[in-house]
Amino acid sequence: FADLDENKAIGGRLSWTTSLLGSLTVGVSGYKGTYASRSLVFNLRTPTGQAPVLNADSPLTAHYREQSIGADLRFEHKGLLLQSEVMQHEVVYDEGLHPSNNGAVYADYRERGFYALAGYRFRFLGTMPFGMFETYDFGSAAYVAPGWSASLGLNVRPEPTVVVKLQANLTKLGDDDSKEIYRGELRRLLAQLAVAF
Repeated sequence: FADLDENKAIGGRLSWTTSLLGSLTVGVSGYKGTYASRSLVFNLRTPTGQAPVLNADSPLTAHYREQSIGADLRFEHKGLLLQSEVMQHEVVYDEGLHPSNNGAVYADYRERGFYALAGYRFRFLGTMPFGMFETYDFGSAAYVAPGWSASLGLNVRPEPTVVVKLQANLTKLGDDDSKEIYRGELRRLLAQLAVAF
């Protein structure tokens, strides 16, 4: 890893927590910086009347400015848990350094995502039924319509260091106007076991 453009990024997070009516935390975060990528290119030059000389160059292959902003919320009261986060990410390419694929040049873009989760933890085996909804707008791939996902699940903690999770999930990408290759539904049943030592 190396600093290819001598440009520094800045990022941070601010949060506020209160214990009124339970535990509430509200936060905002942000990041702003640049991205650079170079490739190593070798070429053979033959100055007039001299032997060939091998030269190495490292031109920029990508360079863009980006920024991300987000906000989050977490509320807990007795067994109730409400949690949510929203984010936005923007990319602006330098002139002449837009990536391309099969002749198509990528434009600057802005993508957004959001999720919200609600659950309630009971004392019996630390059981928590929960529901979650999330959505994402694929700004970096404008031909892909936004997608969303909804889940219902059960989180069980028989011991403080052991968690078992079962989750039913429906994910939908695109809509009826989207190209067939960029739309569809995915139904999943997920199981997870986590053990902390």
